Amino acid sequence: MSYLLELNIAEHRLAVELPSETIYTWALRTFSAVPATSYTFASRLDMIISVNMGYGSPKDSRLPQIRFTADRIRYSQSDLLITASRDCSEAAIEAYDESALEYALILLYNALITQREWGLIVGASTIAEGSKAYLFMLPAGRPEAGFLPPPPKCALLSDEVAILKVSGGEVRAFNSPFRKGTCRQPEDIHLTCEVGAYYSQRPSPLIRHSPVGRTDAVQQLQSCLYLKPLDPSDTTKTIAMCRKAIEKVPFYELYAPTHDLFWQDMVASVDVQAKHLQHG
Repeated sequence: MSYLLELNIAEHRLAVELPSETIYTWALRTFSAVPATSYTFASRLDMIISVNMGYGSPKDSRLPQIRFTADRIRYSQSDLLITASRDCSEAAIEAYDESALEYALILLYNALITQREWGLIVGASTIAEGSKAYLFMLPAGRPEAGFLPPPPKCALLSDEVAILKVSGGEVRAFNSPFRKGTCRQPEDIHLTCEVGAYYSQRPSPLIRHSPVGRTDAVQQLQSCLYLKPLDPSDTTKTIAMCRKAIEKVPFYELYAPTHDLFWQDMVASVDVQAKHLQHG
């Protein structure tokens, strides 16, 4: 017996077939997905995915193997096997465990939005205040900084895996289902805000910030992408989208202490800082 769910990510709808009630219940809770109904298939889906569990062995240090044919992609590593159509409209996942399954979903979604030149997945925590979202690129070697709860009157759009739309003439952040420290609330799955600023975090005993030039900003954003394109031929698309993401949104290096108390103080004052930076 299989179990079907509908996973809504930003502007995309995925139907996922799962092999057991246990993994189905886990996926519903983890990604704030919903049970699939006849309405799920009544309108166009962006991707249809079938899943099997128990593949391979725990993840090891070996590099993944990626092969391409005229119409298929095959991605394999010790704990994961993915086969997908080149347009990413359908895919099959064989995963060792839940962690491998989540990684496979991120990998496939990243391939989908890269191929369509829709947007980017960035390693960042994102808070929304009012109508604006602010991205904090996670410090190297200290990703747990992104797991702190948002300050009052702010919503958390991502704690590690940020989803950015760069097509359509604006840059928007969406509520990400791919989280480590929290789960998105079902009533907020479609929450989205225009991006007000990017902040690349740097450790410092004092809180200060400085603007970054466009060329350096594009390079820093590229270095913070959560994944490389599944298809190397899509690298030029990724670079072009990074440029689009920087065109209308300011980018700052934010120097701040690394311990949690100061991090929370810094995030709590981000709206005031952003307004000062954008108008000062």
